[in-house]
This record gives sequence, C-alpha cells and structure tokens, in this order.
Amino acid sequence: MTSNAPEIAFELRTATDEDEEFLAALFREVNAPQYAALALPAEALEQLLAMQHKAQVVGYTTQFPQSIHSILWAGEERIGRTYVHRTPERMLLVDIALREEFRGCGIGSRVLRNLIATAERVKLPVQLTVRFDNPARRLYERFGFVQTGPGDGLNLPMQYSADRAGAGSSKAAETVAQEEQPEVTGSSSSYFRRRLGQVLQTQVPGAAPVPLRIVAVDPLASGSAYRNAGIPLGDSFTVQLYGPHEPILSNDTHEFVSEEGDVFALFLSPIAEVEEGIEYHISFNRMGAV
Repeated sequence: MTSNAPEIAFELRTATDEDEEFLAALFREVNAPQYAALALPAEALEQLLAMQHKAQVVGYTTQFPQSIHSILWAGEERIGRTYVHRTPERMLLVDIALREEFRGCGIGSRVLRNLIATAERVKLPVQLTVRFDNPARRLYERFGFVQTGPGDGLNLPMQYSADRAGAGSSKAAETVAQEEQPEVTGSSSSYFRRRLGQVLQTQVPGAAPVPLRIVAVDPLASGSAYRNAGIPLGDSFTVQLYGPHEPILSNDTHEFVSEEGDVFALFLSPIAEVEEGIEYHISFNRMGAV
C-alpha cells in the first residue's frame, strides 16, 4: 500500500475459537520467510510451522494466562492480531502481527500509539522483545523505546517509559553503549561445543524440569550464499538439542541451567518430532552488514 492511500479503519475484538484458522494462517505467513534458506519441501515446512504454532499457543497460554488476545478487524475482514499481557508493574506487548498486504500503511503505528496512551494513563512502562534484524525495531525506537539489555543472541528487550519518551534511536544507542559487557555464559559456539552430550534443564510452570541434551553445534549458513557474498558471519551458529516428547516447549525465551550450574536465558525453537523426542534449535545470528 502506498503512503497516500486512505487510512484503514480497524477495531480490536477479543479472539475466540472461531479465529483459530486465521491465526494459524497468519503464523505461517509471518514466520515462513525465515526458513526460506533451508529450502524445505512444502510438506515439511507446513509440519514445522504447524508444530511451532502449536508450541506458541501453549507457551503464550501458560506464561500469560490473563493476557488480552485481540484480532484486528477492518470491516468484516481479519487483518492481524495483538497479544498484550498486563501486570501491576508493566504492560508487555507479547506479539503483534499483520497480514502482509496491511503492513506499511500505519496500522502497526496506530496500535502501538494506542497501547502507549493506555500505559501512560495508568503510569506503567511498555515492554517488548524484537529480533535484531526486524525492521519494526526502528519503529519502536521512533516511538521512544530503548534497549534494556544485551539480548539473547536473537532478540532484544526494549522498553518505553513516559519519562524517556522521544529519546529515539540515539538514546537507544546510548543505552547499548552503557550496558555493553563481556560475552556471558551460554553465548558462544565454543561454550556449547565443550558441552556436547551434556544436558541443559529448563522449567515449565507446574511441572518437573525438562532435560534437553546438546547433540550438535553447527555454523549458521555455512557454505551458503551468505558466505559467498562476503557477509561476515561472526560467531553465528545453531545448537541442536533433543528433549522428551512431552511437554513440547514453546517457541520463546527459556531459562536454562547447565550441568555445571550455569544459568542463562536463550530463545528456543521446536523444530520436529523425531524418534529421540522433540528436536529444538537455539540460533545465534551475528552476521555483519553487507
């Protein structure tokens, strides 16, 4: 859509069971591009996305049981969704997603502006996480969100506070500089290679710790067009782990404890169900700019 197109009127309605088919299709549309480099057969890609969607639903329901899950409607057409979790201390934008044809026309900005206005009325900060390479990060910075930590190798935590409004990207850069620190436990390929075969444990609310065995550590995009194009990969890698068939852990950030007692949080993705259990990946994308 062009910038001079008429503004689209929309409203938010609480999500119901009747929205499930739309939500599954929206998840596929939003997440399929990140797996393009894998060149998976269509059926395998569908299975992967279906499993990840299921894991996300379970994860969100478990972690944010009191959240407000809304569908964005333009007239009688579903165009996106938001997932907002509110506590006495904060408002957390868990997720916002729009169909491709409705991106870039100001809808995301208006949703964000309304959320910020609500947060300012009740004097709460707004928090979210965003992938390092997601263009939406610039939008959040323009609204005054600043980075609040080093991230997990894939995602950055950000926060909007009324007293820091308008700080923009320069303030975000200042915050990053202030919080720079040496590489932490669980953030390098060498750390995981030294622990091949070991078990990491993570906790599921109301259940026993879930063991995940480290089975492989592979360079990210090794031998691909990225390297051929001269893009520096840095310490970009993927950790492959196997966990039990149940429970299936959500596509989200989890806290892990190593056999040595190291504690760290990283973004975990369920990939497939195999004979050994559920296969998971933890990816670190540190590619440089072209």
